[in-house]
Amino acid sequence: MEVLRFGLGIRFETFDAGIIGKTDDHNDGTDAYSEEPCRTELLTQLFSVLYAKDVSGLKLYGGYFKLDDSDSESIYTVVFMNGGVKKTRKLFLKFDSDARIRGMLASYRPYIQTNVLRRVEGLTYFGEFNEDGTLMGGEVDLGIRVMSKRENKMSVSEGKGLTILLAPDKFKGSMSADTVVRLLTNAARRIMPDCRVIPVPIADGGDGTVNALVRSFDGILRSTNVTAPNGGTVRAEYGVIGGDTAIIEMASASGLALVPDGERDPLNATSRGTGELIVRALNEGMKRILIGIGGSATNDGGMGAAIALGAKFFDSDGNELSGMGSDLLRVESMDLSGLHPRLRNCDIIVMCDVENPLTGKNGATYTYGTQKGADDGMLKQLEVGMKRIERIYDAHAGRSICSEPGSGAAGGMGAMLAVIAGARLTSGAEAVLEAVHFNSLLSDADIVITGEGMLDETSACCGKAVGTVVSHAKAKGVPTFVIAGCLGKGYENIFNIENVGLYTCVDSPMTAKEAIENAEALLDKAAERLYRSIRLLRGV
Repeated sequence: MEVLRFGLGIRFETFDAGIIGKTDDHNDGTDAYSEEPCRTELLTQLFSVLYAKDVSGLKLYGGYFKLDDSDSESIYTVVFMNGGVKKTRKLFLKFDSDARIRGMLASYRPYIQTNVLRRVEGLTYFGEFNEDGTLMGGEVDLGIRVMSKRENKMSVSEGKGLTILLAPDKFKGSMSADTVVRLLTNAARRIMPDCRVIPVPIADGGDGTVNALVRSFDGILRSTNVTAPNGGTVRAEYGVIGGDTAIIEMASASGLALVPDGERDPLNATSRGTGELIVRALNEGMKRILIGIGGSATNDGGMGAAIALGAKFFDSDGNELSGMGSDLLRVESMDLSGLHPRLRNCDIIVMCDVENPLTGKNGATYTYGTQKGADDGMLKQLEVGMKRIERIYDAHAGRSICSEPGSGAAGGMGAMLAVIAGARLTSGAEAVLEAVHFNSLLSDADIVITGEGMLDETSACCGKAVGTVVSHAKAKGVPTFVIAGCLGKGYENIFNIENVGLYTCVDSPMTAKEAIENAEALLDKAAERLYRSIRLLRGV
């Protein structure tokens, strides 16, 4: 594509919007996306907000192009080229002020300009617009004309004036929060095409947190090799937003999912990889680090991560320890003189969704040790060791810091970061909502839709994402709907927060395997039922 003067690219999320051709052109079982089935409908919607004089003299291109490796293949890019600054800005304002068009835009970099367009490849040239709105000289005849102001009499569709804030968590085991937002957005387009949608995928500090914040802030993903929980090597991702804030998930470097069921052994697992991610962020000059510590495979009191940060731990004979679960039984002292120099000037926020202390029957070991592979014998050993590191941490802090809520999160990672890095421990969901300015977004919303894979007794408490969203919406007086894959024991606890509208995806008997395999189709149908109810209730 030849870049001429100023250009504007508009990126549309077309997958499952009813306007995309999905094929198996790759011949390998993966999806390819063909332009022809979608572009007529897409461009008809786009040109409905324009008049012939708006596009006269502009060149039109379109096609599928990924901006980077994290981008979706389903995003269709339409490019207007050859306009001046004034004309290009007028196009942008028309598109950005139209609720229907905004609802169709990709959440990730919806608009791209001349500097980015220079590297866009493979788009089809559709021609140049004449004064009467017809396209001439293109590779493909679209058969579309942009009408004059007198001719354009598009009718108003359902949903006009309604703003919906979409803030779901992931549906664990089947769909990411991004996927859930996409499906909810597409259903809204079909049922209430003139509504405005604000997409804000969220998380509670566990897996999905990095992606949620990177998408919300148009950040970037970086990756590096770190030490895996079992001592091997794993490629771990972290996010950067605003140029000086890093988002880290402990699950990426030291997560339970990185260790197969039969190989889980908390006595020999280390959190060193998480510490190495923190060091990478510090070396890059990050001033603020948000760390989600859910889903860990470790129960080492955070020693492995602390050692990566420059701490040293010794046994009673002065031997230096390597930092894994079994070392808790030998640890006698700690030396922090070699800590990373940038640690003291970095604001570290730990996102956790548990309130467990470090030791005791509700502590890190007895609450979470079994799922990390500990048998009864291991649990007793690890608890004895945890009490040893507890004495060291409390002595350094000058208070019973290991008895505070959240200190037992992630096998003691919460306590370690509070002691060594001066970190603040907070609800993961609260930290995410604060980061995305959720309360400000609520001020513009008429309705909030949140959800997760299973709504159960924990959803309304313990800092979980759905319950936190409902609480914030209640405080602002915004009606809320919850859409869940299925309902578990105690799901009705959500009504103790607020009388939400509740919809489930599974509406007929099926196995868990069937539900997961058909998760996207089931969510799409449930979303359609929800939106039809909203139309009925609001008379839109």
